[in-house]
Order: sequence, then C-alpha cells, then structure tokens
Amino acid sequence: MAARQTSRGLLITCDVPTKQFILHVAKEHVLDVLDETHLFVHPEGLKFIQDEIRRFNDENAYVDPEEKARTGT
Repeated sequence: MAARQTSRGLLITCDVPTKQFILHVAKEHVLDVLDETHLFVHPEGLKFIQDEIRRFNDENAYVDPEEKARTGT
C-alpha cells in the first residue's frame, strides 16, 4: 500500500471561467485541480485569490455614467 501525502488546504467551488482565472493569476497557490469546478488551494493564498477576483470584477463592471457623475466615483 502506497503512502499518501496529506496537505492542508481549502476547497474552492466555482464556475469554469473563474477556475481558469484563478489558475492564471494564482497558479502557485493551487495545490490540486480536482475537476472542472473545484480547486484545492493553499489556505494562505485565499486572500490573494479573493483580492484578484474583486479587482477583476471592479475593473470590468459596467458603471452607468450618470450614476458615476452623481456619486463622484
């Protein structure tokens, strides 16, 4: 019987495009690709992954120009 290596990590469930994005920006934090919608990642990489997803969403979200002018953001 072969010995199995154990790792502490977090299971991330996401859609396929998000998984591909995570693999692109945080490959070094991914311990294992389990299937098309699940990644096993190093616990210390979670905040980095969350920040990168948030940054991507902020940069690519539509903001109504009128709303932007009213709020000044």
